[in-house]
Amino acid sequence: MGLLMGSAFVRGTRCLLSKVGKAALYSARATRWEALARLRSTVTVSTRQGRFTVFTRDQAIGRWLYCFREFESELVRDVARLLAGQGRLTTGSVGTVLDIGANMGITSIALLRAGVAARVLAIEPDPRNFGLLERNAIQNDVADRVHPRMCALSECTGTVEMELSDSNFGDHRIRLAPPPDQRPELYRESSRHVVR
Repeated sequence: MGLLMGSAFVRGTRCLLSKVGKAALYSARATRWEALARLRSTVTVSTRQGRFTVFTRDQAIGRWLYCFREFESELVRDVARLLAGQGRLTTGSVGTVLDIGANMGITSIALLRAGVAARVLAIEPDPRNFGLLERNAIQNDVADRVHPRMCALSECTGTVEMELSDSNFGDHRIRLAPPPDQRPELYRESSRHVVR
C-alpha cells in the first residue's frame, strides 16, 4: 500500500513539476516575444505542426504559436477523427482540403504533414497573411501541394472592403453596411486600415 501511495505521489509531483515547467517556459517565451516585437516584423519558429514565420504584431495566433509551439493542433486532430468516423476521410494522402481563411497556412500545412490530404486549396484574402502562407508552404516543403488563392469567397461576384486588425491577424473582417459610425463597435473597426 505504501509503495502504491508513493508511486502516486511521484506521478503527482512529476505532473505538477511539468505544469510549473511549462508555465515558466511560456513566461520566458512571452518575454522574448515582446522583445522580438520591438525589433523585428516577423519571426520564424519550429512547432509541432511545422516551421512557421509569423508577424510579431499578431498578438493572437502568431504569439500563441511562438509561445506554445502549436496552434489548435488538437482541434485539427479531432476534426480529422470525426471526418474519418463519418467515412469522409480515407486513410492516406488522397483528396483535397479547402481551407477558407487560411491565414498563414498553419492548418493547411499541418493537414498535409499529417498525411490527411494530398493537397490543399488555401483561400486567404489578406495580402500580408497570403505572403506568409506562401512562405510557410515553401519552408515546410509542401509548396507543390498548397494551392494558394488571394481572394475572399462569397455567393456574389464583386469587390468588398476588408477591415484589418492591427493586433489579431486572424480577425480581419469584411466591412458591412451600415457604415461603421452607425453600428456598435467591439474592436474599433472604424479605425482599422481597409483593403479592397
